[in-house]
Amino acid sequence: MNRFAPLLKRISDRLNLPQPLKSRILLEMAGDLEELYMFYKEKGLSEQEAIQKAEEKIDASDETIRLLIQLNDTSFRRYLRSVVSYFSLPAQLNDTVFGKYLRRFLKTVLQLIEYFGLILLIALIFIVSFRTDYTNTSHFTWIVLFLAAAVACTSVLKFYKLYIKKDHTISQLQSGLPLILFLGGLCLLTGITGFFIELHIIAGILSDRNVSTYREFLILFRKCTELAVFSISIAGISALLWFVFTLKTIRIEQLEKTFLLSD
Repeated sequence: MNRFAPLLKRISDRLNLPQPLKSRILLEMAGDLEELYMFYKEKGLSEQEAIQKAEEKIDASDETIRLLIQLNDTSFRRYLRSVVSYFSLPAQLNDTVFGKYLRRFLKTVLQLIEYFGLILLIALIFIVSFRTDYTNTSHFTWIVLFLAAAVACTSVLKFYKLYIKKDHTISQLQSGLPLILFLGGLCLLTGITGFFIELHIIAGILSDRNVSTYREFLILFRKCTELAVFSISIAGISALLWFVFTLKTIRIEQLEKTFLLSD
């Protein structure tokens, strides 16, 4: 049992926020409570006194809860929730057997999407790697390849932390996810920029020659298309990685929250 479970339950009941945002805030509060508890223990207080002191510091007032909700629950999130609730089951069906089985079915579907996403990622990486002709390609392809290597390193580290490492650091669960998206977007931007620069170079080369064949144009144009396909593929892989890792992160946060609130 978590020593701060009663306090966290009270805060959870008053915190009117959607998941996984609610779990994230509760986990941060639990981490702060644990740090305060250890601080007061080192000061020489007894276990009960340290718990009481820590709870006094963190026990949020109604005004604090209201500000937390206001800061975290944006108008965009409220709009998305209204759209989801419009298509959701009626309230009277939520506690029925059908509602419970439907929630279990949706949870299973999300897990299948997660594992299918990992399999699809492996397939895409092999396809993109072997179909790209690195001997006759744009110079921009090497920049995209360098960014792809950065995405791969970040993703391997994130995979280890989420799927292999069992002792999760809650404050670090979200780390690396924005970087994967940023690098993927940078790959796409580099590919688009390089595509048009290469087209401009091709137009200049062909216009300076008296005779240009259709075959020669295709050879030069292939360099551009390979760059575009490669950069779009890496950007897509990055987005898929972010999606799969985000699903796993949410599942871990939900499990941690359940443990914290357990009696």
